[in-house]
Amino acid sequence: MKIKLLFVQIIIVIFIASCQRPAPQLPANKSEAIDSTEISLLKLNEKMILSEDSLIRDYVEKADMNYMRHELGFWYKIEKSDLENTAQANQHCKVLYRVYSLENTFLLEQNETIIIGKKQLPTAMEEALKMMRKGAKVDLIIPWYLAYGMKGNGKEIKPYTSLMVNLQWIK
Repeated sequence: MKIKLLFVQIIIVIFIASCQRPAPQLPANKSEAIDSTEISLLKLNEKMILSEDSLIRDYVEKADMNYMRHELGFWYKIEKSDLENTAQANQHCKVLYRVYSLENTFLLEQNETIIIGKKQLPTAMEEALKMMRKGAKVDLIIPWYLAYGMKGNGKEIKPYTSLMVNLQWIK
């Protein structure tokens, strides 16, 4: 009887021990070491962004334009606005926009229907649409990091190009 009880206890201990999961292990290529290259690139990007913001601020001040700075970092001036509601997420908007370099060189013109929130336009342009009303026009000055970024659009707009954009929400 004692042997049976001892045998049952041993089986229970083995069963409980086998049900516990082992602690996960990190793969050999995953470490918690600090990546100095990543940190250096982040600092470089921050410097580039600050430099670009400074250049655009100077550009706006020298041109004596009545632009306002958005919290994201682009500049805007709303030209025309009707009394209708502003754009909402998932709303279809027909837009016309003309894109120029800061040297006033024409780069691109598009007339398309987009859906707000689907990232079909550069960040600054979509944020500007959210402030607009149907039929409104806005002039934008967009730093490269809120426009087409480090890659450009692959055609007309080169990488690291800050832009002037005339954006219209067509009725």
